[in-house]
Amino acid sequence: MARALAVHFKKENDLVSRAKVDVTITAIRRLRDEALVSKTTEIRDLGNVAAASPNAAGRGITAARITELTAAIAAFAALRNAPRGQTVTRSSMLRELETRVADLVDAIRDLDDLVVQFERTFPGRVFSDAWSQARQIVDSGHRFEREVPPTATTSPTVG
Repeated sequence: MARALAVHFKKENDLVSRAKVDVTITAIRRLRDEALVSKTTEIRDLGNVAAASPNAAGRGITAARITELTAAIAAFAALRNAPRGQTVTRSSMLRELETRVADLVDAIRDLDDLVVQFERTFPGRVFSDAWSQARQIVDSGHRFEREVPPTATTSPTVG
């Protein structure tokens, strides 16, 4: 589209507009995200202006190509912003998870208070003991060191 616009503006003797769109594909590929969106938006806007010219369609500047460029700009902008959206979604999900875990811990503490009422009978005491055992956190420990195999030592022979 940029090359078609450059040719069009050259034929129309509009050197100011031509200078704005006279870029190579390599130069476009080297642009950073924000500069790329800005440059392609500028090219699209100049394409909209040039499309009104009677000779524009013959030089490849059509409404279909402008629409195609607009869709490409929108798709690129959406992809560029997607990681930010995922980060926001992830952080909000983590906050929600923390809230739900805190609510769950509160509910279990409430159940701890209710289990006391079952201790009057033998089956209730069995249930209460099982409940308290299930609530205990057992830390069996971890070894983060490599175990060194024992070395074979030679015992002195008595002769």
